[in-house]
Amino acid sequence: MVFDIRDDCRRQVILGLMGVFLLAFGMTQWLVLPSWDRFKSSRSALEDRQVELARLRSNIAVAAQVGKAHASLPAQAWRVQDDEEALSYLLVNVESAARSSDLSLVNARPLPVKTEPDHRTYRVRIVLSGRLEQIVRFVDRITSGDALVGLDGFTLRGEQGENKTEATFEIVMIRLRGLDRAGSTTQPTATEDSDEP
Repeated sequence: MVFDIRDDCRRQVILGLMGVFLLAFGMTQWLVLPSWDRFKSSRSALEDRQVELARLRSNIAVAAQVGKAHASLPAQAWRVQDDEEALSYLLVNVESAARSSDLSLVNARPLPVKTEPDHRTYRVRIVLSGRLEQIVRFVDRITSGDALVGLDGFTLRGEQGENKTEATFEIVMIRLRGLDRAGSTTQPTATEDSDEP
């Protein structure tokens, strides 16, 4: 009889322990793990928001500087012209800068105009011949005028038997569209938005 009571106590202890284990397992599966997953996703969302907040703060920090740079853009950047007039203006400036730098303009060829929602890009590929210091003077003259002009690429090649260099440049001019300096919308001309040559 004493043996049966001990055996019965063991069974009850084992069943109690199994019950506690099952209860702990169930709480882990249905309470702890989902809560942990929610915590991890909330922390990830918070980190994403902190990154976005840092980006917005950096944008706000440079907003005044960007506004000043926007206001100081030359009037030529906002000039509304059709593609032919704009390319002609760019070519005239290129030829003038080449002449004043004592360079020979070997070739000049306009490239297709690229249209973006807020600007148009005009490109001209030119080949010049002259001394290296004259080429440097040309680059300085062409990029420091009133228009938004820059270089998109260039190659230099020495000419045989002479102290001259042949330079090929891709010159880019940008004309802004959509807003003028005061922030009012400019109405593009029919020629400007036409895809026909």
